[in-house]
Amino acid sequence: MKLILIFLLSFLISNCKSTSNPVDIDINLGEEFNLNYGQTANFKDKSLSIKFESIEDSRCPIGAVCVWEGNARIIIGVNEVDFSLNSKIEPKEIQSLGYLIKLISVYPYPNIDNPIKLKDYTITLIVTEGVSSF
Repeated sequence: MKLILIFLLSFLISNCKSTSNPVDIDINLGEEFNLNYGQTANFKDKSLSIKFESIEDSRCPIGAVCVWEGNARIIIGVNEVDFSLNSKIEPKEIQSLGYLIKLISVYPYPNIDNPIKLKDYTITLIVTEGVSSF
């Protein structure tokens, strides 16, 4: 019986999908899209990929009294080269490989009573060809 239980547990563990390798999503240029923490966007018919690498969130939480509204600083990997974007201060957009990549928003917004786990963060971006038109 113990041998069957050990076999069953090892089978289940070996077949579990890891959340550290998120599924890639296909995106079209000019469309807003969301990326979850750790997720990668691949652009159709382009040799461009963007990965949500990390976040430093210093935005003033709901329920707190702050002197400054704060900022969410994200790091994205564009074809494996890291860039920093911000929610409130510059740069909010970057140019790379002939594309303009702009941060639209960062969710969820901090709440003093509910700390945010990294896996719960989502960013909204838009990517266009060429120079800034925003």
